[in-house]
Amino acid sequence: MEAVAKKLGVAIEYQKMAFSGIIPGLLAKSFDLEGSSLNVTAERAKRVLFTVPFSKGANGVLTRTDVTRIPAKAKIESLSGLTAAVKATTAPEKILNEFNATLTGKGLAPIKILSLDTVEQTISALMAKRADFVFDDITVLGAAMKANPGKLRSAGELGDSQWMAWVTRPDDVRLNKFVSEVILDMQKSGALAKLQKEHLGLVVAVPAANFVPKQ
Repeated sequence: MEAVAKKLGVAIEYQKMAFSGIIPGLLAKSFDLEGSSLNVTAERAKRVLFTVPFSKGANGVLTRTDVTRIPAKAKIESLSGLTAAVKATTAPEKILNEFNATLTGKGLAPIKILSLDTVEQTISALMAKRADFVFDDITVLGAAMKANPGKLRSAGELGDSQWMAWVTRPDDVRLNKFVSEVILDMQKSGALAKLQKEHLGLVVAVPAANFVPKQ
C-alpha cells in the first residue's frame, strides 16, 4: 500500500474497522480502497472489483496447548462438536459452514461457530475458553502464536487455499488498474517476493488475470 501511495504521490489515511464493515464502507464511499487481506471469492466479486492478488492464503486451526482433543494435524472429523471462533462474513466462516455440511452428512455433531468482528476477539475467545479453536488464515494464526508464546499451538491446515487481494468499487476501474499495475511491477522487480517472505513467511507468484473463481 505504501508503494501504491508513493507512485500516486499521495499520503494514505488509514481507517480501522470491524471486518464485516469493510465492504459496506467501501461501497458507501467512506474510503477509496480496501486494504485488508481479502480472500478472492466469486461471491465477493459480484459486489466489488478485485485487484490482482498479492499472495495466496491457506486456512488453519489454532488451539490452546491445553486442548488435547484436537490432534497435531486436525481433520474435519476431529473438530466435530467443538466451538470455533472465526471472523464474521469471511471465507474461513464460509468454509466452517461447509465443514458442518460434511459432518452432518456423516451423522456427526457440527462445529459450533462463534462469529466475531476482529482477529483480536477470536484470539481472546480462545484464551478465555469460550472457543476450542480459531479458524483463520495461517499467517494470522502464526502472528497470534508469536504474541502468546507457549500458550497456543497450530493444528495444521484445512480447506483449499485462496488468492488474497484488495478491492475497489466496481466503477473505480482506473484506481483498480493502477493498484494492480503496481503489484505486478513489484513482482517483476522482486520487491513483492521480499515483502511476502518478510510478512507472510512464503513467496508465491501471483497471476495477472483469471484468478477469480467461477460460481
